[in-house]
Amino acid sequence: MNVLQEILEWSQGRPMWQRDALRRLVLNGELSDEDISSLTEICKSAHGLAEQQETDPLAKEHMPDRAAGADPVSLVSIFHHRGVNALAEDQTLNFAPGLTVVYGDNGAGKTGYIRILKSACRARGQEHILGNVVSGTAPLAPVVAIKYKVGTEPEPREWAGNGEDEFVSRVSVFDTQCAAIYLTEKTDVAFRPFGLDLFDKLVKACKAVRVKLEGEQRALASSALTVIQTQIPEGTAVAKFLVNISSLTKPEAVQTLACLSADDEARLALLEKSLLDLQANDPDKLVKQLTLRLGRLQTLIRHLKDVEAAVSAEAVAAVFNARIEGRRKSEEAKRLREATFPEGMLAGTGSESWKTLWESARLFSQELAYPGKAFPVVEDGAHCVLCQQDLEHAAVQRLKQFEAFVASTTERELRRIREDFARLRKAFIELKTTTETVEETLKEIRIDREAVADAIAVALAANEIRRTAVVVALTDDKDLAADCPDLVSIVRETEALAGEVEARIKTLRTSTTDETRKRMNAEAQELRARKMLATHQRAVLDDIERRKKYAAYGLCIEETKTQAITQKSSAVTKTVVSQRLKQSFSDELVNLAFSHIEVELKELEL
Repeated sequence: MNVLQEILEWSQGRPMWQRDALRRLVLNGELSDEDISSLTEICKSAHGLAEQQETDPLAKEHMPDRAAGADPVSLVSIFHHRGVNALAEDQTLNFAPGLTVVYGDNGAGKTGYIRILKSACRARGQEHILGNVVSGTAPLAPVVAIKYKVGTEPEPREWAGNGEDEFVSRVSVFDTQCAAIYLTEKTDVAFRPFGLDLFDKLVKACKAVRVKLEGEQRALASSALTVIQTQIPEGTAVAKFLVNISSLTKPEAVQTLACLSADDEARLALLEKSLLDLQANDPDKLVKQLTLRLGRLQTLIRHLKDVEAAVSAEAVAAVFNARIEGRRKSEEAKRLREATFPEGMLAGTGSESWKTLWESARLFSQELAYPGKAFPVVEDGAHCVLCQQDLEHAAVQRLKQFEAFVASTTERELRRIREDFARLRKAFIELKTTTETVEETLKEIRIDREAVADAIAVALAANEIRRTAVVVALTDDKDLAADCPDLVSIVRETEALAGEVEARIKTLRTSTTDETRKRMNAEAQELRARKMLATHQRAVLDDIERRKKYAAYGLCIEETKTQAITQKSSAVTKTVVSQRLKQSFSDELVNLAFSHIEVELKELEL
């Protein structure tokens, strides 16, 4: 297995951004700043710190053609224009396709041309190119050019002496000075098979990505909780909770602790008032005052209940339904009257005035004329209670007919309905939605609970408008106006206020010890802390999110550690370089019949 195959197989277990980095390195050779930024975003996306990024990990199809990369490089010529030692200017030294021998006397310029090659090609102990110091003038800057061929290319390429050239640097130069360095100095093998440099470049990429990640992580280092914690009472559950907040804290835990129910709010209000009450000079006197206040509140509550019941939707519907039913029964009674009384009767017979007359006669008969006898009395010898004459047969029948009419179901129901309607109507007319006592109680409530007092006053005013609208409609015999306001109920809020006063009384009577006061104060502190947490809830949730991001950046930074990369690089180097180099060196010694001295290559442990 060659180096690139080793890297491809090994990369399967690396983070996706490193696999993408290896692809870019194989294809492009180096990573740009844009590549580093892109790889950083890929690394962050794997831990939820960025949106999902498109990736293209190293794969088999990205591997270069080994044959194409191994094309030999051969020198074609060296052109010296000026500036190298004392070499003649504008001279060209050509090289044949095979072996080229360059010879000449000492000082002919052989070393000068070697120095040109050593400055461009691979060589141990490179030398600086010097100008012609004996020319009498300032040395000119070197100007040279090297032509070379890559593989079987028909046309040569040219290196003009500026910068490095990938292909020229493949050419190795060896001279006596290089030999001395190899023999007398400790030196490293400069050769690295193609692909091993990917490890070094990946390490470099990891460091660059790490720098970016650490910079972004530092921006998340500051916490807003410190300021919040100074405002929370010490020792409370909220204070302990804030101390232990981490990236693993669930937002639901914050929301649950910060959420105060209506009962919690009421309990806090009671505790705060009770604690103030306990500081009073004479708690017994305060109990008496609160007891009187409670009595007035309870009286107010009964009044409010009476008002709300009197103008409720049911009460309004009842009075208007009674009016409608009365009208219907009146029509029914009229039809009965017309059917009961024959023509020739006095006008108005059976009317309301007539029925009043009839009922008066009944009362006179039962109480004075014929007590104990059923009205009308029509026995022999009985007299008419109205004209006091003897009753003839026709008169007897007429009186019985009148009584049957008055006692009929229709008339009886009509009387009942009218009585109900009159009663219901009277209730609306005589209802007093507010009284002097109510006003005095409201003044007392307004001293420390102005909002509640205002709400009660508004409710009473609205219900008075509602009552007036009903009375006007009944008086004018019209339907209820469309703009009649709805019932406004305030009983529950008033009962809650009475409950608070009652609880304060109970607390004052039972909480006289220091231990009880401490317990109440601790409970109030807990509720105050939770209420304060509610005001800072958003900041706390944001801090938890910040901690999550900070921890996620830590995971990203963990992926930039290079230990695994350098270990793999060492292992691959040992396999594909050291062992092969040893074998190749041994083979060369055998080929050279170099057996008179025992030579062995050993790896240097660093």
